[in-house]
Order: sequence, then C-alpha cells, then structure tokens
Amino acid sequence: QLLSHRVLRYGSGFLHLTLLGTSIALVNEGWPYQAALAAQAAWLGLAAAGKLRLPVPGAASVRVVDLLYGIEQQNYRYVFAAEYTTGVLRTKTGVRRVATFCEPREPSATPPPSNCELEFAPDGLPILDQ
Repeated sequence: QLLSHRVLRYGSGFLHLTLLGTSIALVNEGWPYQAALAAQAAWLGLAAAGKLRLPVPGAASVRVVDLLYGIEQQNYRYVFAAEYTTGVLRTKTGVRRVATFCEPREPSATPPPSNCELEFAPDGLPILDQ
C-alpha cells in the first residue's frame, strides 16, 4: 500500500500532464471535452494565482479545494478553500481558509477591478463562519 501511494504521489504530475494533453487533443470532439479542458484551465489558473499571491509568508503544500465559480457582472468569481501548511519541522500547522477572487469574462487591455484581488477570510474563524 505504501508503494502504490508513493507511485501515485510521484507519478501524479505525469498523469496530470497526460490528462491535459488528452483534453487538448480532444477539444474539437464536442462540448464534454471543451468543458473538461475549461475546468482544467480554471483549476490551473487558481493554483497559479493562489501560489503567487498567497498572503502568508512561508506557506507550503498549497492546495485549492472545494471550488465554486459563477458569473458576477462582467467577471468570473471564484470561491474556494485553500489548504496550506505554515511553520517548520515539529511546529508545522495545517491551515484551511476560504478565499475568493475574480477575473474578467472578456480578455481586454483594461486591468480588472480592485475587488478582483485574491482575498482571504479572516484568520482564526471556523470554516463555516468564513
């Protein structure tokens, strides 16, 4: 069981790249493939945005979970839980916080509004209150 877990853990990057490549190759085959590729692109965008703008110095093992998204005026709004660890060695602590950001629905030269920045719920609140 330990071996299979490690194989999946270390091989997951290759599996994700294979899935992304397959989705790109099949995108012209119909709407389910287009939807799968759009979901993968959104997930990668969220991961990149959270990793680059996480307002917690020294955060590691960052994951985006429980993603919800919708249309808000001229933007796509994303709400999700971000899981990460802080601290080192024995003082490492797991944290789960709700976050949100938005991006324009139509690509343009104008920058997104200021309410589209990555925003985290206050630290220390129970997850249901966030």
